[in-house]
Amino acid sequence: MLSTWWQGKLVVGIGALLRRRLLAGARELPPELLSGDGIGRTIEADSLERLALGGGLASALALLELAVAIPVLAAGSAGWCHAALLVAWLGLTALLGVRVDMAWASS
Repeated sequence: MLSTWWQGKLVVGIGALLRRRLLAGARELPPELLSGDGIGRTIEADSLERLALGGGLASALALLELAVAIPVLAAGSAGWCHAALLVAWLGLTALLGVRVDMAWASS
């Protein structure tokens, strides 16, 4: 329960910082660039904020879980064999992800 509270507090703080930066950048733009498109940009900024904060926290927690999983697997019945298999699987997944990304970017 406490971690959820801290996560919410962090998300609100980072969201406020992101909105301040967006507002500061919008103030620097000439008025003719903002005419008629203010609502669309606001909705887009809100979507960006949700994606960045939600995905960033989930990714950070996933990396933490993987970092803890390796020593736990190494302490298990098969020793470092399972930890090595996890690292190999992560490497294979990363390699396939990069290849798909390169194929998608080239097309």
